[in-house]
Amino acid sequence: MVHYINYKVNHFNKGDKVYAYKYFVDDVTSVNLPLKRLIKSTTSSDFKLIPSGNVIVNDSLSKYKSSYIGNYIDYKIFPSTDKGKEGIWRVYSITPNWKVIKKNASIPPPLPPNYVFADNNFYLNWTRCADKELNKFN
Repeated sequence: MVHYINYKVNHFNKGDKVYAYKYFVDDVTSVNLPLKRLIKSTTSSDFKLIPSGNVIVNDSLSKYKSSYIGNYIDYKIFPSTDKGKEGIWRVYSITPNWKVIKKNASIPPPLPPNYVFADNNFYLNWTRCADKELNKFN
């Protein structure tokens, strides 16, 4: 079922441009969009997403008058639990547009014991992404 839903709503092919979804740019309470990194356990089959220390900054999108945030690589689906309810979390991996990224050297924290980076990709929630420019900049 989850893969069918992804098939219906994921309009990206590898290499396609990814744009920040409209509400991220229009919503002044959302000043940045954090990118995550995928880590995996060396002792089990566990995977986790952790902060990467890189965020897409709303001001930078305005500066460049575009909500282009990177290029699509792939998607992943993870089980999740929120407030005791189980669900599915779908994320897109992207190659970031480094012009709109702010780096924070204090993040990420050290990896948990027995974890390594699963890949070199950056991840974000699929609901933050659009396949075309939806924003107007002055």
